[in-house]
Amino acid sequence: MQISLHRPHATRPSPETRRVVIIDDDAEVADSIADALRATGCDVQVAYDSADGIDAVAQHHTDCVLIDIDMPRIDGLEVARCLREVHRKGLVLIGITGESRAAGVAAADLSVFDHCLAKPVDAGAVHPLLPQHRR
Repeated sequence: MQISLHRPHATRPSPETRRVVIIDDDAEVADSIADALRATGCDVQVAYDSADGIDAVAQHHTDCVLIDIDMPRIDGLEVARCLREVHRKGLVLIGITGESRAAGVAAADLSVFDHCLAKPVDAGAVHPLLPQHRR
């Protein structure tokens, strides 16, 4: 898997704004979480597949990533491992999944995440998990 480190020129949010990437193949879920987090002042990017999500994290100077654990081709556990390898410090990873899927994932596998949340995800539960300071 190749990870792009190209960073496009864009207007930067304020230093206090938390930058979040949501990686979920279910567009309805991803977009609803994104809208709720934007309403709290977060700068949010959404990716609907794993490869695009990994690229978005590199391009977005991300503070926090919400990752659907159960995605096609490259699952969320592999995405999280890849992000941990590249962004070792400071990047908060939150696994999101349906409760039935979470029960089948070993606790050791979930340890790659800082936090795990069951769908449907309440943005109110996400906000306290965001890092308090920008990376």
